[in-house]
Amino acid sequence: MAHDPLRPVGRRRAWNAVRGVKLSAPSLYPKVGQDVLRLAFWGVLLMAMTQPAKVLSSVLGNGVLASGGDTRFVLVGNLAATYAVGLPAAVGLGLLAPFGFLGVFAAKVPEESVKAACFFLRFLRARWCEHAMKEEQSAKDEEQQSESRGNEP
Repeated sequence: MAHDPLRPVGRRRAWNAVRGVKLSAPSLYPKVGQDVLRLAFWGVLLMAMTQPAKVLSSVLGNGVLASGGDTRFVLVGNLAATYAVGLPAAVGLGLLAPFGFLGVFAAKVPEESVKAACFFLRFLRARWCEHAMKEEQSAKDEEQQSESRGNEP
């Protein structure tokens, strides 16, 4: 594998951002206790970990697949990830396991990961693209028919 000179810089910037959140939170919220600040820090860190999966599922689910006419799969994928993965994970990690509040935050990681994986696999199948191409062709055909009807006496 080739050496990437930007990788250490990106890693350093990420850790500096984490340190910045940890150090700036007490000054931004001076009346909040240390326990709450600790939970907020770990919650922010866990949510930051989900961002790549969240962005992928948002781009594919709300953008590409939906614009290709695959809105039913996007709706079912969102509902399934939330209620079949996220909610049981939050109950299990937050209430049944000894993780509490952080367990609820941690449950977002598998939920977003499953959603992103489902949307990515659907994107790779390219059925949504075929549907979009058919819709585009039928729209062109309708436009041509209406133009030809308008030119007739």
